[in-house]
Amino acid sequence: MLKKVVEYGVRHRKLISLLVLTLAVAVAVATIPHELNAQSDSTTLTGTVAKVDSTGMKLTIKDSANKEETLTIESTTKITRGGKDAKLADVKEGDSVKVTRQGTKVSSVEATAKTS
Repeated sequence: MLKKVVEYGVRHRKLISLLVLTLAVAVAVATIPHELNAQSDSTTLTGTVAKVDSTGMKLTIKDSANKEETLTIESTTKITRGGKDAKLADVKEGDSVKVTRQGTKVSSVEATAKTS
């Protein structure tokens, strides 16, 4: 009787180990497409700065068709102007701008001073 209980316990532990391993693999595989999708969900907008609201963290850009789009800038957004690190307040109306978004989040703003 004791031998059967021990054998059952060993089989039970092996089954639990197999289930845990299967779950770990399933979680690992499920995260791969999500990470790849986040990288491929990148879009780039180019245009001219129409308005800067550094207090409200908003940047409005106008594209070549004169369509305006207002973007929310986050504290993690990488901002450069003239190739140097900058703050949103350093970006000026009339600057040329390239904005990169990951999904709906603005990841970078690259501004270039307007040439006269």
